[in-house]
Amino acid sequence: MKAGIAITSLALALVLGVPLHAAPEAMDLPALAKKARPSVLLLDVLDADGKEIGTGTGFIISPDGRVVTNHHVIARAASMVAKGENGAFYKVAGVLADDADDDVAIIKLDANDLSALPLGDSTNAEAGQPIAVIGSPLGLEGTLSEGIISAYREADGKRILQISAPISPGSSGSPVMDANGDVIAVACATLTNGQALNLAVPIEAVKSLLQRSNAKPLAFSAPAPKPETQGRSPAREIQSVLNQCAEIAKKASALNINPAAKDGYVADGFQAIDATRCPQDFRVAFQEHINAWRNAASAGREVNTTYFRLTTIAAAYGARIPRSVVYGAPP
Repeated sequence: MKAGIAITSLALALVLGVPLHAAPEAMDLPALAKKARPSVLLLDVLDADGKEIGTGTGFIISPDGRVVTNHHVIARAASMVAKGENGAFYKVAGVLADDADDDVAIIKLDANDLSALPLGDSTNAEAGQPIAVIGSPLGLEGTLSEGIISAYREADGKRILQISAPISPGSSGSPVMDANGDVIAVACATLTNGQALNLAVPIEAVKSLLQRSNAKPLAFSAPAPKPETQGRSPAREIQSVLNQCAEIAKKASALNINPAAKDGYVADGFQAIDATRCPQDFRVAFQEHINAWRNAASAGREVNTTYFRLTTIAAAYGARIPRSVVYGAPP
């Protein structure tokens, strides 16, 4: 996307990314896949009873079994099992480091002599640059997809990559690789009701987390069910709230009023939704999202956030966030 295009808050409320540059470098996808697949794992997330409650992707970054994934992949885990492309299963010993704000985590396998992916550098990557993603969408491990870096975004004061490579539920934690096979980002979210709207955390967040990691893995700290969600499905309650938000955003887009007034309409509509049955962490993030719309309306400016935290919390519970809820565009 080219810089300098004016965008209203109900069309695409984001700061524009960097402009396109030279012709993209060609990628040898078969060679890259052959090299990288042995290092990419399907992660089975289990509850305290050993029941699978979700899946995700991780990738090995050291021969002794350090694996990178997303925070929201491990957030509800009581234990985990990793499966390699060759059919081998690995016990996950625990968590070496975890950062909810950047949505990255490092876990440890009970294994050695593993094939690892090299960590690259996203700071010099450009919009239009080709990338490849290998992950486990819908539990289908080793799935290769390709695309480009679409833009850089600012979300909650953090730098996020927008990529066009197709990803699906289960792809969270997938390595985003450049033409050399170096990991430059970690796939973290996809937005529904839109095409090729996928987000990835720059690899620099992982490098920073490595500096703070524990020498030995810690046990998973899956939260106990909260009283307000016991007997109910958190994903269903969250999805209900988000779907109502999408309808409000759609109605707002049709109003013939100025952008600030539309922001206020959206904030009022979101505030009126009953989210009391949703988990506490989602309710906090949702209220902060509402405040962003209300503050924009009061200041007479456009909303300029994707609200990354709201997106990742919804994903952790298995809900899918509509594009209009974060961008303000009609679904």
